[in-house]
Amino acid sequence: MSLEAQAKAYEQRLRAIIARAQAADARSMLEIRRRFTAFVAEVKRSYPAASELSRFAMQALSRDLAGQIDRLTADVQGIVRAGITAKEEVARELMNLYAATWMPAAHLSTTFLGMSSSYMHDVFDYTAGLIQSRQGGLAGMVQAQIDGALQRAMLGIDAKPQAEATISSALGLGDGWSYEAERIFRTETNRFMSLVTEQGIDALARTGEKVMKRWHWSGIARMEHARIHGQVVPADGFFRVPRKNGGLVEMPYPRAVVDRRGAPVPADATVNCGCFHCPIPAAAAAIPIPRPPVFTGSKKRVA
Repeated sequence: MSLEAQAKAYEQRLRAIIARAQAADARSMLEIRRRFTAFVAEVKRSYPAASELSRFAMQALSRDLAGQIDRLTADVQGIVRAGITAKEEVARELMNLYAATWMPAAHLSTTFLGMSSSYMHDVFDYTAGLIQSRQGGLAGMVQAQIDGALQRAMLGIDAKPQAEATISSALGLGDGWSYEAERIFRTETNRFMSLVTEQGIDALARTGEKVMKRWHWSGIARMEHARIHGQVVPADGFFRVPRKNGGLVEMPYPRAVVDRRGAPVPADATVNCGCFHCPIPAAAAAIPIPRPPVFTGSKKRVA
């Protein structure tokens, strides 16, 4: 098989692995949305009649909803934890595909085996902090939004329909907290996949393998990242990633926390990014790859 044919087959298998991961992500985010939608419906069922709006009734409702938010938080954390674990397996698949395609059988044992359990716990704790109400995370903001709407309704500033609409907007779809939870899922599970992949690429390079790494636009979000689809850098190099409002940030892998200078990477270069990177042999680095289709969950169209 020629080098070009081998590279094409490698790219096709890479895309198949990522397509399965994207489909699994879409299902997980739909489940997050379903949990928030059910919670909004419960809020509406629990909301007192206009004649019963009182400080006592509002305080009781707020306490009840706090317990429901805690349960919602636990559900979302469980979905995120499962997503992180699944992305570790995706990164392993990427590394094993490289070994199977480009390395002699004697070198297969050099592929990366995964993160330590202690590091996994640290990642779980970090993502939990983004969601938990007790740490000022997503659920804490949800509770504050609800309490504010209830307070305004009790004081007569908002009528019942207005208060319900405020709560529904805060928790529901679009730019509400459901969307924020989905964004946390996508960003953090994919960040972990990139970190595991980067560790694998580093392990390959330490064996003497002439390996580089290539950026792949996901076709999901961050349209500005489409401009660097196919960018190749050394195994220990940094991608030059365009920002939405102009400028570049140099980072070692998608959704990296710090840039080349050791400064924090701006959120507008990482949040909701679904891109991935992969190892590529130096000999095949110059072979172009096709642009991926735009992923929309259940349908695809060519970008």
